[in-house]
Amino acid sequence: MLTQTKNNINWHLAELCIDVSKIVYEEKPEVVKFLKDNKIKHSSVKFFEKDNAQGYGIVMPDYVIVAFRGTEGAQIGDLLADIKAWPAGADTTGTVHSGFKHELDKLYPEVIKWLGKKLTTKKIVITGHSLGAAMATICATRFHQLGADLELYTYGSPKVGDRAWGEQFKDITAYRFVNNNDLVTRVPFFGYYKHVGQIQYITYDIHIKTKVTRWQRFKDRMKGTGKAFSKFQFFDGLYDHFGNQYINKIKTRK
Repeated sequence: MLTQTKNNINWHLAELCIDVSKIVYEEKPEVVKFLKDNKIKHSSVKFFEKDNAQGYGIVMPDYVIVAFRGTEGAQIGDLLADIKAWPAGADTTGTVHSGFKHELDKLYPEVIKWLGKKLTTKKIVITGHSLGAAMATICATRFHQLGADLELYTYGSPKVGDRAWGEQFKDITAYRFVNNNDLVTRVPFFGYYKHVGQIQYITYDIHIKTKVTRWQRFKDRMKGTGKAFSKFQFFDGLYDHFGNQYINKIKTRK
């Protein structure tokens, strides 16, 4: 697992990004309403869409947020089935999951055009949940190659690229949130693809850990499963993937 050694996470951004990652599942009027209702200063909101791939760009005083919409409903089954999981050239270095790359490629030209000079003159914050997290992670490497000052915040991300591609994250500020038994964070299930960024692992009792061994995570998942069963939640691996779970636990962390 490739991780950063420092935990200088900006919790304000982490909370804002999970909120944004959830609201981007809605249409533009709802996104604008959310920003206004929460008194989040912004000058413009841009909706990107092509062939069922969607995302938003939000210009704020200190940075620009680029957020990608993730999977919904039955589409989660496609993630678990590793649809189009064969490797493809990443356009930077190494290889990435071709299905995730294909989804980003649909939107990337429009996103770059919209950003224009802002790509290198403003700080860029990239975020997403589920498939949106995978798209955001690939996007971060491309923006980094173009000289952007960026941070990446992902929630419930599947594994995205190979080890050579992941080496880029030694120079990219990236925080990857994993909620206890979230099953999507373990796909693709075979070992070719690796996770990147500094893990922010949410334990079953809502602590956030940046250093956890496989054995510690296994024990914690078992405790989470037991807690879920006591509440008659028999699909804990999917339940833990929902965006609301990430929002609630990040904001009530101990």
